[in-house]
Amino acid sequence: MPEDGASMGAVVDAGCRDCAWFRTVIGEARGAGDDRSAADLEALQGRHLHQKHDPDARSGRNGLPGV
Repeated sequence: MPEDGASMGAVVDAGCRDCAWFRTVIGEARGAGDDRSAADLEALQGRHLHQKHDPDARSGRNGLPGV
């Protein structure tokens, strides 16, 4: 999770292009009534947040990077 007590929203708003892309396409899918695609994209966004914005994920908990 974000360091220094920052919320995940603060990290997302800090300028990550991938996070901005996910927000855009999820919003478009929801606007089109495509809840299944939006849910799939939200799952991918969660993976992105875990891999790119979670310092614990980068170090790896079992000695493997990002695992």
